[in-house]
Amino acid sequence: MANQLRIKYYSDAFLKLHCAQVRGRKIFAKPIFVFSVIQAIEDKVVTENKFEYGKGNFEQFREIYKDTYMSYQPNEYLTPIFKPYFHLTTDGFWHHKVLDDNVPKKSSTTYLKDNVSYAYLDEALWDLLQEPSVREQYRELIVNFFLRPKTEE
Repeated sequence: MANQLRIKYYSDAFLKLHCAQVRGRKIFAKPIFVFSVIQAIEDKVVTENKFEYGKGNFEQFREIYKDTYMSYQPNEYLTPIFKPYFHLTTDGFWHHKVLDDNVPKKSSTTYLKDNVSYAYLDEALWDLLQEPSVREQYRELIVNFFLRPKTEE
């Protein structure tokens, strides 16, 4: 029962992802980023709750993000990965382990490389994402709510 409540809690959080608008068009970088996090866990590109910007398996993660973006938003400009990596912290389940709390936060690759040790998910969400059925449920939720597959265009 507790797991079902957690699954619902994060389902609701994903459905409330704030998507920016540019010239009247929604930008789905955050849902695509979350989908990519889930896929990176599935593919074992990420094996611990640490998402280091520009280090470790980051290039593999960036490729997952890019491939996912191009699959679901083929006619859209690819939002640079640093933007959802930075801005997802406003959605409550993605956090940054910063090196110095006194450094002003900026949405830039330089800020992330110099001031963020790594990003991480809520521990409860990380634990849920170890289950294949939960990963699939969340991917379907993101696709059905935010994204349109290439085949539907």
